[in-house]
Amino acid sequence: MGVVAFPLFLFFLRTGHISAWIVAFAVAIAAMLTGFKATRQAPDSADPSSTVWLARGGAVLGLVFVGVTGLFVWEALQRKGRPSSSEGSVLGQIRTLISAEAAYQAASGGSYGPPDCLAAPTTCLQAYPVNQPAFLDSQIASLAPHNGYKWTFHPGAAAA
Repeated sequence: MGVVAFPLFLFFLRTGHISAWIVAFAVAIAAMLTGFKATRQAPDSADPSSTVWLARGGAVLGLVFVGVTGLFVWEALQRKGRPSSSEGSVLGQIRTLISAEAAYQAASGGSYGPPDCLAAPTTCLQAYPVNQPAFLDSQIASLAPHNGYKWTFHPGAAAA
């Protein structure tokens, strides 16, 4: 049973089927319990061909699998609620875009601008000094896909 639990667990890792994990975990628990019970019932012998070594091996494999499963569950619980690295990067870019829009609004007298105006404000704001930095990096303003996300800009109603 201890040997059978590992291929089931590998199948779970490959496919993500939770049913395979449940079956593998149940088989590992059964391997542990039957291995410990058989270890107590088998006569102790130093002979490597003795059945006590098979019982101990099954119990140890069951224990190892339960421990590995515990680590996977612990790691999944630690990751839960945290965005992945690409999501964190995209969220940072969205915050940057919001800050750039707020700065552009202050410089333009109250209107917001499209991403290309945020990257090159002198093309949209006539009174914007040439020596001042842009509000937004041109890479973010390009609306090219970032970290697997497609960006689009939907302009609202024109300012009065």
